[in-house]
Amino acid sequence: WCRVNKGKCLQETLTAAFGKYKGRACFGTREKRADGSLGEYRWLKYEEVERWVRDFASGLRTLIPPVGLPNVQRRKHPR
Repeated sequence: WCRVNKGKCLQETLTAAFGKYKGRACFGTREKRADGSLGEYRWLKYEEVERWVRDFASGLRTLIPPVGLPNVQRRKHPR
């Protein structure tokens, strides 16, 4: 169970958890055997999940162009 201080956003909370629980198990999966039973858990550690998250985010940044917001400065325009 992850107990970290809540950040202002998801990224801050995840960053805190990745730093605090680096060597601990984070996500586990089990494979289904041919006879229908479940195998042993295979765990990813927080540091492995952090690497995956950063790589995934980096890939998204290269695929999706940044979106600019028009008129962010809200200049006064003459009427």
